[in-house]
Amino acid sequence: MRHRTLLIHYLVSLVLLLGVFFFPVSSISAQGTSPIWRQPVDLTQASTSSNALFPLILCDQYQNTHILWSDRFEESALYYMNDVSGDWSAPIDVITNSDDIRLMIKLSAVIDDNSDVLHVLWVDQWIKGTMHYSRVPIGEASNPRAWTESIPLATGTENGSIDVDQDGNLHVVYGNSSGDNLEVGIDYIRSDDGGNSWSTPVNIVSKKVPFPSDPYAEIAVDDSGRIHVGVTYRSQDYGSYSEVGYVRSIDNGSTWSEYELIDDLGTAWQGVSTIAPYAFGENEIHLTWHDPRRMHRWSNDGGDTWSEPEEIMRLGAAFGGPNALTQDSAGSVHVVTAINQGVYSAKWDGSMWGPAERIEDREIDPHGQEIAICQGNKLQVVYDDRNDSQKIWYSSRTVDAPRISRSSIPVESFSTPQNGSPGLQTEQPAALTDAAPSPSQVPLQIEGDADQSPGNPLTPLLIASGVVISLIFVVFLIFRR
Repeated sequence: MRHRTLLIHYLVSLVLLLGVFFFPVSSISAQGTSPIWRQPVDLTQASTSSNALFPLILCDQYQNTHILWSDRFEESALYYMNDVSGDWSAPIDVITNSDDIRLMIKLSAVIDDNSDVLHVLWVDQWIKGTMHYSRVPIGEASNPRAWTESIPLATGTENGSIDVDQDGNLHVVYGNSSGDNLEVGIDYIRSDDGGNSWSTPVNIVSKKVPFPSDPYAEIAVDDSGRIHVGVTYRSQDYGSYSEVGYVRSIDNGSTWSEYELIDDLGTAWQGVSTIAPYAFGENEIHLTWHDPRRMHRWSNDGGDTWSEPEEIMRLGAAFGGPNALTQDSAGSVHVVTAINQGVYSAKWDGSMWGPAERIEDREIDPHGQEIAICQGNKLQVVYDDRNDSQKIWYSSRTVDAPRISRSSIPVESFSTPQNGSPGLQTEQPAALTDAAPSPSQVPLQIEGDADQSPGNPLTPLLIASGVVISLIFVVFLIFRR
């Protein structure tokens, strides 16, 4: 009898040990975040970046991820990193401050798959700044000498937004305002030669406003060549006036529709803000904005007709950046949005939004959140922290969608595009020495973010269940004897 008791105690202890092994507390919830999202990682940790803002994340046609952000400590800089080699490259400052560039903020970027070139915009002041432009072949984006010398495209603007159509034509919108900021509007320019030359600005929206206000524009081009622009006006006196609206071109920028006011009231005193369009394929268009709820409407006919506005997820008021969208290889749309001490994601199945998934819940002030799908099912987010840390944070998860295999960037994508763009230097960086690497040369380690599909999350449960059932059966046989 004593042997049976000892055996039972032993088996119970073994079961408990298995429970701890297969179900550790850390795997259930890391800092209260959703278990399907990886622990957020500081991307600036392996660089000299110390005042990081405005992160961007993009995926090229070969399924590589590219991340950029701006840093405004002492000397402004544009930082860049990628996972082209399969692991994350060390973040490096590819463009630094000059006499003509005081700040590098409010980034916008796009990759042209026709030429495999990364195009980037930024402004050099918070209010009425100059909008600058530079570009680089994606195969050489980590080489500062491969970037073109930046050129100014517009003055007196608060932001610029860039996208590219199927034929490789670049489209840019940006805000403009009068000296007293009581007449505000949106201008449009384009480049049909890969950024070598730009058209004369065309005003596509103009409005007289009751309070001095700043205009902002966001652009998206669908695969049919329609151009969709979200327009935000915000009074310089916070909360006095705001509105969001929409305009489009159905002939690739030749003519423009009448401006459509979407909302100028909102549901709280903060008003409305940060409307942005997103285009997937030829006809699927989405608009998201804050009222200050996180709002969404969509069109399945290129913007001819629209759904009624709906709330994406219920959170407190926050204007920390757009409700950014991306689409996976199965056609599902994913959103990232933020509030103080929280970053969230959710999936839209074509008719409704699913439950919110919490990515971040630390004592930070997240802003500028962006989202991208790479390899078909690898969902990735970046955001900055406006609190003391001033870091760029990254997290990822795998979604239920077909995986797209990565392929190598062609050799020609490491050289000057076919249009012979001036300033694209293809000189190789100097050979590395045996000296200790600087912080910006140290590769970034992101645990668990290797290029591989995760195993079945139910596998530990199935294994543990089988072991427990077997142990119960053994105990049953002992007592039968």
